[in-house]
Amino acid sequence: MPDFGNKMDKQIAAGKVLQQITESFQNEEFTSNQLKALLDKVFNCSSNEMKFVNCSGREFNYVELLDFFVTKGKLLKKEEKKYTFNPDFVCNCKH
Repeated sequence: MPDFGNKMDKQIAAGKVLQQITESFQNEEFTSNQLKALLDKVFNCSSNEMKFVNCSGREFNYVELLDFFVTKGKLLKKEEKKYTFNPDFVCNCKH
């Protein structure tokens, strides 16, 4: 099982990303670039170098993570590059 907080591995739990989205953007729309800048700052590393891991252990790069969130209904894609957290989302993760 990966260490979700270890910056040496640059693996970040997808749930931590969702937590940052809800805390930082609340119900506001945000762009991919705004989220990228937030993650770079919060995790002290370029999001291009980060690997994101969901609760099942699947690894994603940044673009794949956004696509995963949209596909799973965690984020709503508003326009070409704008997103918002889906307030109706309920996590089924067992962790």
